Amino acid sequence: RPGPALGRRSPRERSIAVSNFGPEQLKCVQAHHSVIMPAVNQMPFSVGHGKDTVVADDAAFGTVVQAYSPLGTGSLARDELCTSIGQRYGKSAVQVALKWIIQKCVSIATQSTNLQHLKDDLDIFDFSLSDQDTAEEPFSSRWSREEMAQLNDHSGLT
Repeated sequence: RPGPALGRRSPRERSIAVSNFGPEQLKCVQAHHSVIMPAVNQMPFSVGHGKDTVVADDAAFGTVVQAYSPLGTGSLARDELCTSIGQRYGKSAVQVALKWIIQKCVSIATQSTNLQHLKDDLDIFDFSLSDQDTAEEPFSSRWSREEMAQLNDHSGLT
């Protein structure tokens, strides 16, 4: 039986969020009708996940993906292709990488102690990446889900 961490229904509970849940875990939650289905599933999602099925997988359960570590390990801030595309729009590589995520219908969790970086992160809603832009590497298929899991596994545990 699921514990409180999975959100047993109570009159005050409206939604819950989970992190790193795959389709099998979401199926398990769905099977327990006394448990609230997660509204949000925080997942590693960034440029390079173009062929990842996590967005469609989660949508089948009515769950929205929220990208944590949207710049990967930070390398996308200096990515040559993101920089090149950004120059066409007058945007930074970071803004291009964040816009790519938004255009995949994924929300973003960003963080910074720099106010200007936070403002720049919000300045992504006045342009759209073209299909041609997003068809290029690294947008479409830099890493598989399994490779991204290994890259994002900071604990060394599987």
